[in-house]
Amino acid sequence: MFSLEGKSAVVTGGASGIGLAVVERFVAAGANVLLVDRKETSALASKIGALFHQADVAKEADIAAMLDTAYQRFGRLDILISNAGIQPLGINFSELTPELLDRTFAVNVNSVAFGLSMLRE
Repeated sequence: MFSLEGKSAVVTGGASGIGLAVVERFVAAGANVLLVDRKETSALASKIGALFHQADVAKEADIAAMLDTAYQRFGRLDILISNAGIQPLGINFSELTPELLDRTFAVNVNSVAFGLSMLRE
């Protein structure tokens, strides 16, 4: 097992799937982890030994608040896993709307760029 003792991490989309697996592995490796998700999952985070922050990563202000929470709780941030992503399943190109495309890019692309641009050195 690798060690992340003394490290701090933020994992977006951390309440399910790959994000949850990352959170669990990082906690097991000794990291302080902030599990971030759009849905209220503080009980899950607590159960696995992580902290929870609710955020919609499509919103720049939510990303800033998420990072502020990490810095306040941990004093530093070593790892940012921008795992949150959406795929509008069942949509054909003929059904694609500007709003759906904007939301998909905001979650899948903009959130990563804003998260990286807001990191403190």
